[in-house]
Amino acid sequence: MNQQRKTIYGLRRQVLEGRYAPMLSEAEVKAGKQPEVAQSSGKHTVDSLTKVVRPILARMLDALTQAPAEPPPGADPAQPPAAVPLDPVKFRSAIYRQFGAYLEVGDVLDNRTATLDRLADEVAKLLVQQRERILDLSDEVLTELLDGTCPEGTHAEDWDLDALRAGMKERFAFEPTINTKG
Repeated sequence: MNQQRKTIYGLRRQVLEGRYAPMLSEAEVKAGKQPEVAQSSGKHTVDSLTKVVRPILARMLDALTQAPAEPPPGADPAQPPAAVPLDPVKFRSAIYRQFGAYLEVGDVLDNRTATLDRLADEVAKLLVQQRERILDLSDEVLTELLDGTCPEGTHAEDWDLDALRAGMKERFAFEPTINTKG
């Protein structure tokens, strides 16, 4: 029961942080094996995603420090609007809402460029991990569905294709076309 609790809380922590490393069995953990964290998923790599994510993070940061369009009442209209100081908590929250990644952003005030580079790399790694989690979960759901409707060792004529279609539609919002003629 304690092992199950540890596993569930470990998964919960990964989900909340936007991280994913496949869970190891107790025997693998005792053997000292470390989970392999994906560096690519399909056509997506950490490097390719970093190039996409970096400008998004910079725009998010700029939006959080941009002066309001309208000067506050009583302000000198000749005075240029002052930039808003960055609230790291708001920046962290914006990153979490956009990418599902809970990252440390405090040093962005000290070194914007290096911090944005680091954050882009971390977000890209987490996006790859999140994609892998979704694919692993989808594989588990699909395997369970196929095992229930088209059991191994059962003749194809005895498969419950209607239940397979209904299960696919329910779980994936997708109704497959199943060719029974070939």
